[in-house]
Amino acid sequence: MENIHSGCQSSHHTVPVPDDPTPLVSSSLLSTTGVTSSPLTQTAEGDPCPAVEALQISGEAFPGREIQACGYSINGTTNCYFAWLRCSEDGSVYRIEGADQATYLVTADDVDSYLAIEVQPMDDRKRKGKVVKVFANEKKKITWVCSNFSNFLIAAEELPVH
Repeated sequence: MENIHSGCQSSHHTVPVPDDPTPLVSSSLLSTTGVTSSPLTQTAEGDPCPAVEALQISGEAFPGREIQACGYSINGTTNCYFAWLRCSEDGSVYRIEGADQATYLVTADDVDSYLAIEVQPMDDRKRKGKVVKVFANEKKKITWVCSNFSNFLIAAEELPVH
C-alpha cells in the first residue's frame, strides 16, 4: 500500500495504514458528465487496477467549513478524479457543480442533505479503477449546529455573505 502525496503520486515506499490518511489531491478534473468506466479490480492479465483504500472525509461538515477527502493509493494510482455529491433523504443524488477537487467548502445549500464524495483512481496507462464513495458526517445530515457552541460561533462568522 502506498501513501498518497500531492497529485495522487505514489511514494514508492510501502507504509502501514496510520489512523490519519494523507489528503488526496488531483491535478485533473472529473468531467461534468461523470464517471463512465466500469469498475474493475484487475485486468485480464491479472494486473491489479489502480485503487484507493481507507477513503475518508476529514474536517467538520458544517456551513463555512472546509472538508477534505483523504486516503491511500494502491496498485500504481497516479491520479484521482473527484466529484462531491449532495444526497437527499428520498435517494436523489446531485453532483455539486464545480466541486471536483479533494477539498470542498460546505455551504448553506448543503444543510438538511447528506454530503458524499466519489473518487476514481487512474494510473499512468489511463486505466480507471473502481469508483469509491464515502459520506461526510458519518452519513448524517448536514446541520447548522456544530458539536459545541464555540465551533458554531466560528462557523457563523466565516459564512460568506451573498
